Amino acid sequence: METKDLNKKLKQIAQTAKEQFNINMFFVGGCVRDELLNVPCDDIDIAVENGTFEQLKSVISQFTSDFTEEPVGNTFAVIKANIDGFELDFALCRTERSSGSLHQDFDISLNATIEEDLARRDIRINAIAKNVMTGDILDPFNGIGNLLDKIADYCTLAFAEDPLRVLRVARFIARFDLTPTQRLVDLCRTLSPKDISAERFGGELWKMAKQAKTPSKFFNFLRTVGWLSQVFPELENLFGIPQSAKWHPEGCAYTHTMHCIDATTDPFYRMVLMCHDLGKATTTALNKRGDWSAYGHEFASVGLSKKMLGRVKLESAEGFGGSKSIDRLLILVEKHMVGHTANMKDHKLIKLVRDLHKLGLDFQDLVNVCIADSSGRPPLPTGITPTLIKLQERVDAFEERGIFTPIVTGKKLLEVGVKQGVEMGKLIQKAQGMQDTGKLTEENWKILLKV
Repeated sequence: METKDLNKKLKQIAQTAKEQFNINMFFVGGCVRDELLNVPCDDIDIAVENGTFEQLKSVISQFTSDFTEEPVGNTFAVIKANIDGFELDFALCRTERSSGSLHQDFDISLNATIEEDLARRDIRINAIAKNVMTGDILDPFNGIGNLLDKIADYCTLAFAEDPLRVLRVARFIARFDLTPTQRLVDLCRTLSPKDISAERFGGELWKMAKQAKTPSKFFNFLRTVGWLSQVFPELENLFGIPQSAKWHPEGCAYTHTMHCIDATTDPFYRMVLMCHDLGKATTTALNKRGDWSAYGHEFASVGLSKKMLGRVKLESAEGFGGSKSIDRLLILVEKHMVGHTANMKDHKLIKLVRDLHKLGLDFQDLVNVCIADSSGRPPLPTGITPTLIKLQERVDAFEERGIFTPIVTGKKLLEVGVKQGVEMGKLIQKAQGMQDTGKLTEENWKILLKV
């Protein structure tokens, strides 16, 4: 079913709601914004004005049986419905007033007009409504003007009642390349992240990584409003950390990190590059030549990355991949300096590739991270370095020779009488090490392992 067919069906639903209960229905939020920007949107929200939950359920039931019988998030009275394969949210128009320090502490009123409902939304580009039945646009806060001018500004002072909006706004600024107004910056500076759950931080961070056009704007905005030092202090600590002007003419370690995350569109690599140089904050010093260096920063970055990502619970973010993806991220952080290791011995390079394979990564993943790292040093040239090209050629040659296919497996050892257990594991590990150094072959493995 195409979107135009869905719109036709929704017009029928809206007309039925109007005729039976005098209910008005409006597309709101991201789906209106994205339609105006001519970009696809799968998140369709419909605000219902002048109706009750029972009336709304009665209308929806005439068009589908696949909907939530009870409102999702009882207070908000949201019905999730599947209309011909499209997932939609129908929500009664509401006003809300903060009643406590937590994100969920709100007193809700469900007798609101569409204008009142829009007034409680975060920024103006998200406070545009479109009448489902007539197609008329309702834009009380000049959201369309803000979209055209690429401006982020709040609708009303109700913004300040939910500090989570600071993170959301940072994400929208990075996603749509917006410039915040000074009054938005000033208001955000009055808010604190202390009552936002760790899972919310990780969730917003991962959403940003997936959506952002310019991810550095997310962190730069948080820094501008004083939140970076509270939420991501490891990143804040990079600000002002000097680097060798020869290799890093762009400036401090924070500036380099921002350039790096902007140099890739892959969300996972963006998270790796966010972390890759955290260790420079603790390892940077003047070397014997009187220049700045950060020996061992890649290893220091691993520990700092664990701390930061654990604190914001990135592994819990929907779609991130859990703790295994954290392990993948950490090995890429630890090995990101491989592009400067021109004379890496064969057995070390083979072991590196094996370690990547164990975590479901390829050497190309590491190469991609290194390319973004080397591209984060304007005005120096971007792209793959000669050292990386040579390493990639060596890895390709190993692949062709079947180096990464183990000669000794558990099946082979069983066939020659080795029982499963600790001894078998030790033999496989020993065989792999000997194979990587070229000592063990298909012909001599039984003799070398004495089986």
